[in-house]
Amino acid sequence: MAERRERFLKILNAVVEEPRLYDIACALRGPDFPAPNLKELFTARIRALLGSWCAGVMRWKAKVDFEAVRIAYREAYLAAEKGADATHYLDHVLFALESIDRLGVVAGEKLQEVIELERLASTFKRLLSERKSLDEADAELERLYNSFEVIKVDEGASDEKAE
Repeated sequence: MAERRERFLKILNAVVEEPRLYDIACALRGPDFPAPNLKELFTARIRALLGSWCAGVMRWKAKVDFEAVRIAYREAYLAAEKGADATHYLDHVLFALESIDRLGVVAGEKLQEVIELERLASTFKRLLSERKSLDEADAELERLYNSFEVIKVDEGASDEKAE
């Protein structure tokens, strides 16, 4: 039991003392307000990118349809309207994605997924900060989504399903 406790404390100290691991750990929790679609869009993808490092992976594919992006943004927008700090959660997401990139945890298509998720989270944060209307946000998010190569569902691809 003492050996297990020491191992646990060693891991905990490593997470707390290493800023990049701490950034990732903070994002793994998800938002401080009810937002299951927002959590699925960002937190679940971070968990999946970490693979065997992280228990409780909620999804297995990179693809997400635009409607899921739109719904997740609306959750963040409505939560912010009610006083929740959605941009704080998005900061954690951005710090975690940057840390995953800087630590060299992923490469290739998964790295491209990280880059696209960073662009998406950054745009969510900016739109919330600018208090754009939902219609304005939808239009901008759709333009961004259509520029993606990895997370965007390819139109007409019958065997490819979004999460």
